[in-house]
This record gives sequence, C-alpha cells and structure tokens, in this order.
Amino acid sequence: MGDFGLEFEYGLRDLLRPLERSFELAELGGGGPVERFAARESAIFGQFEPAFGVIPGAGAMQHLARLMGRSRALEVMLSAQDYDADLAERYGWINRALPADQFGEFVKLLAHRVANFPAAGHIAVKDRVNAIGLAPAEEFRRDFELFAEGVRNPEFQSRIQAAMQRGFQTRDWEMDLAPRLDVSCPAVCHRHGQRRGALP
Repeated sequence: MGDFGLEFEYGLRDLLRPLERSFELAELGGGGPVERFAARESAIFGQFEPAFGVIPGAGAMQHLARLMGRSRALEVMLSAQDYDADLAERYGWINRALPADQFGEFVKLLAHRVANFPAAGHIAVKDRVNAIGLAPAEEFRRDFELFAEGVRNPEFQSRIQAAMQRGFQTRDWEMDLAPRLDVSCPAVCHRHGQRRGALP
C-alpha cells in the first residue's frame, strides 16, 4: 500500500474547494475526511472492517472519532452495525438526513450557493477548519500501517474469503450488511431484518 492511500486522503482533505458527498444508498467502510452534507433518509452507513478483524481504513479512525466523539465512534466501529441516516445525523456522521423528495433539490441548491462565493474564502475556511478538526499526517499513517498489517492476518483472510463466497460486495449484501457479517458464528450475529440503528 505504501503511502499512496495516505497521500490520497490528504489530497481529498486539501482540495481547495469543499468536496461535497451526498448519499442516496449506502456508505459502508472507509469513512475518510470529506464533507458529508446530506443523505437520503433511506441511506445506510456502517464500518464493517472490525467484523473481519481489522481497523477501518481510509482515515475513518481519525475522522469519525472527531466527528462523533469517543463513545459513539467506538460503538460504530466495534459493532460493525448498519446505521440509518436519521441515527447517522444524530451521531454527527452526516449533516442532514432528508426525505427523498427534498434530497436532490437541497444538494443542488447548496452546491450552487457555495460555488457562487469567492474561491479565496473557500480556501481559507477549509484550510483553517482542516487544521483544527483533522488529525495530523502521522496519525493517518499509523492507521494505514495497522490496516495493512491486519489484512495480512490469517483470520482476516479466512473471514473475507468466506464472506466473498456468500456474496460480499454485491448490492444485496451492501443493503443489508450487518446481519450477514458473522460468517463463523451465526448464532450470535445480528438477526436478519432487525431494525437498522439498533443493537440486539
């Protein structure tokens, strides 16, 4: 992996204009420092990596701990649970959870409004907010090293292989991921069809 992933994450955080992401379906895994301004109420969020024995990659450790606070970040990352957009908004994961009929218009109007203001202001604001709110490069680097070590672990290899054989990374799995994650002990996994955002 080298430093490519770290350089990519810092490329995202150091873009001169805000990098807006809006979510209509799901964001599962990863979780780096981009602006999550809005999501449809039906969107799903989660950090599945700990279910395979590794820490979340792409800067999620640093970013989510700062967004949510320690306790909520631990819950999200240790549980590998699916979270609906309403709960993600309450946890600070996203700014707004919107009904489907309001989502597109909100994203369009916000993007146009931001784009109409002077770029110099965007640059100065984002630079200072990043300096205050984001982790230094060495913390991201340490997390990338831990992630790379984790994916070489035999337990990770075994679990990811079993998950792939059962449909991991298909749309059906992504839209109902948490109940399917425990590939070795189904008796203690989250029950299929359980309400998202709630633990058993």
